[in-house]
Amino acid sequence: MFYWFLKLTLPLFLRVFYRRIHLSGIENIPKDKPVFIAANHSNSFLDGVMVLLLLRKKVFALARGDVFRAKWADFVLRQMNLLPIYRQTDGDLKENIRRNNELADVIFGIFKKGGVVLIFSESIARCEKRLRPLKKGTARMAFDMEQRTDFNLGMHIVPAGINYTYFKGYRKELMINFGPAISVSDWKERYERSDAVAVAELTDEISKRVSEQVVQIKDPDHDHLVDTALNIQRELQAFPFLNFFNRSSRRLVSEISLAERLNEKLIDEEDSMKKDLVEYVSLMKQYSIDERSFNARNISSFNFIWAVLLTIPALIGYVFFGWIYVFSWNKSLAIVKRDEFFDSVLFGISFILSFVEILVISIVLIILFGWYGVVAWVMLILCGFSFLAWKGIIRNFLLKRKWKKFERSSESKARSFLELRANIISRLEMKTI
Repeated sequence: MFYWFLKLTLPLFLRVFYRRIHLSGIENIPKDKPVFIAANHSNSFLDGVMVLLLLRKKVFALARGDVFRAKWADFVLRQMNLLPIYRQTDGDLKENIRRNNELADVIFGIFKKGGVVLIFSESIARCEKRLRPLKKGTARMAFDMEQRTDFNLGMHIVPAGINYTYFKGYRKELMINFGPAISVSDWKERYERSDAVAVAELTDEISKRVSEQVVQIKDPDHDHLVDTALNIQRELQAFPFLNFFNRSSRRLVSEISLAERLNEKLIDEEDSMKKDLVEYVSLMKQYSIDERSFNARNISSFNFIWAVLLTIPALIGYVFFGWIYVFSWNKSLAIVKRDEFFDSVLFGISFILSFVEILVISIVLIILFGWYGVVAWVMLILCGFSFLAWKGIIRNFLLKRKWKKFERSSESKARSFLELRANIISRLEMKTI
């Protein structure tokens, strides 16, 4: 029940938490067949929650068993269709084996009904843009499920990539893509010849297919340089404010392609790309330049009028909802010690407070104004979104004004900076979408 409650209530909140969501490859998920979705894992519980929410079909997700220890946590997480899988490090080994055997029976029951189960094949979450070696558990479980029916279950493994433009914070972009499915029954002969070899080979195949869906920065030392280049490309491919939900992989494909090109160029000692990006990052810091300055539109007459009209609704929206995001951010900073849990906690606190406030306001408005209170409630929600739009317009104005001021005060430096940026764009073959 709680699962469907989240399905109904969270989509509105997603529009605030994310700047944009790109969901693609859904056609690769077989219909009316058991499906194991094998995904990368970079953002703790948020990864699973996003897949569960964005797919129309009911999905179950496997999560680390130690977080189910408290009775209230066990109840809430299971209501969200999260199922506990226990690792060797999660307490008593024999007890964990027994629990995992019970879990296997539960999963088999889901698969017999043609259900979908999400598993994070890397096992642990890390806030990084690279795929770590996959554990063999996904392949083992897949073969175990098929073996129970003499490979007549019809199960498929669908590789998935869950990508964020950045970690830790609001207004990021989320890109999820599902790749072509792997039919487990096709591996029957190899499994019967040698189960160990088949498990290893299927794990390699899953890893290969998942890696094709993930933006990867091979060298951790290059994280900031590649992210800088990705930010340049994003500004070339900026979307309108109202374009929130996209069923296209174009953004993801372009980011994967750019990261691959940079992975090669940054290790080539004869290529000056690393030097150029290091200089670009240094100049941005030195001149206090924001990459968004180059896509920030001048305030036209229309935009100016629009900003003026939105000012009062935006202020109302900020008064009612702004405190939630400030409080949630500060609270998350105070209680979260590991980066991979930050966004999950931030998301959870923000959503709970938003839901409670909206619920209380709704009750008060209906009591005071009857059904007219419903209209007032809708207007209040629109005021919240008005603030996001107003903030974007004002940000564009301030960024553009700051850049123009820099151009006037240091024309030669601004020209050199733009030439360096244009050179990076040209050499990396960046294109608009």
